[in-house]
Amino acid sequence: MLNRVTQMEPTYVKAYAQLSRVYQRGMDRGVWTRSERGEDARQAAEKAMELDPTLPASLLAMSGTAFDDLNFVEAEDYLKTALSLAPGEASVHSLYANLLYTLGRPQEALEFARKAVSLDPLDIAQRQRLADVYFFIGMYEETITESRKILEMKPDDGWSYYNIGYGMALLGRTTEAIAAFQKAVDLDGKDTVLIMGLAWAHAMAGNKLEAVSIMIDLPDTDTNMKEKAIVYGVLGDLDTAFDLLNRAYESNPGAVAIIAGDDSIPQEMREDPRFQDLLDKLGLESS
Repeated sequence: MLNRVTQMEPTYVKAYAQLSRVYQRGMDRGVWTRSERGEDARQAAEKAMELDPTLPASLLAMSGTAFDDLNFVEAEDYLKTALSLAPGEASVHSLYANLLYTLGRPQEALEFARKAVSLDPLDIAQRQRLADVYFFIGMYEETITESRKILEMKPDDGWSYYNIGYGMALLGRTTEAIAAFQKAVDLDGKDTVLIMGLAWAHAMAGNKLEAVSIMIDLPDTDTNMKEKAIVYGVLGDLDTAFDLLNRAYESNPGAVAIIAGDDSIPQEMREDPRFQDLLDKLGLESS
């Protein structure tokens, strides 16, 4: 639909900016690989900037492409400019929070995520980002609480059950975690990220057969390889885990950048020299 808009209105800048963000989001979620849509995302973002470099949406699109190229300073500069132009825009604060926790700056991330919710408390996307930030800084009870608030607004939100599952598992409540992830999959069985969450919960519970059987037939997209790597890490197969992580990195470095502060990664995997090698290539430090 966005492509049709750009064909009908070739100077409509917001369509290009949003098109770039859709491509970026699709790559994040494993819908496409970077080789399939990375250049499309870049071209749409650059077109938006050409048409209006002062539009926050253009700057957000450019920040996303810079992030995918591991140009974190550039990505942050675009977000800072967007903030200066639109200090009351919740989505800008939310995306800045996402970058900050990836860069290992958790308290700043929490500040921006909370600000996004205060600016638009009825926007579920902002609350989901806050739940994510709580998870990535180890505040698992808060992740669960925030996700339950979202479910009061939208009872069929699979991603909230997904976040609840992660919080439950890392609090040692693996039976409840599996039930939460299963509910997420029941609500959206086509989303491979949700499916991989269920595999991870079974791995955390020691159910190796179930974990492997869930993920074995899923395609090796960039995102799926990263998620599979974490499951294999939980299961103790570090060679397979790092093979998958390195393949994901070679295909799309941005897809694995989040590992620096991801608490779903087991300590044994973090302590392996190969983990630090990958962080060095990403230009990140472990959170």
